[in-house]
Amino acid sequence: MPNEILASLISTGGTIIVAILAAAISYGVGRGMKTHEWRLGIVREKVSLRHRLYTEFLAEADRLVLQGLEAKTAQASAFHTLTARLSEIELIGSDSVVEAARGVCGSALASHAAADAEPKDAFYDIKRNFVSAVRREISEIEGPS
Repeated sequence: MPNEILASLISTGGTIIVAILAAAISYGVGRGMKTHEWRLGIVREKVSLRHRLYTEFLAEADRLVLQGLEAKTAQASAFHTLTARLSEIELIGSDSVVEAARGVCGSALASHAAADAEPKDAFYDIKRNFVSAVRREISEIEGPS
């Protein structure tokens, strides 16, 4: 009888140990998955925020440049939206994106100067530099695929 009790205790003890190990592994894997999902969510939010901001900034710069072709604006308040977006970019953008954004903003403002100092094609080169900097920044945020 004592051998049967000992065998039963060993069997029960082994089952309990295996159950504890399985629970620990399950917890570790679940926690790792949640952490990974959380990090992916943060990356998704960062990319989404930048996409919205950079698109609005470029749309406003394009609008101002096109408006500058028709008539020059003398009111500084007409540039508020563009400069507000530039301020947001300065807060969250990388150095290369901020520098490129300043170039786009300066070019849009210059398109309303009394005498056009830079040709209209220069704006699109500056804009292309901005887009390239944005693509690099977003690629860095997303990390390796």
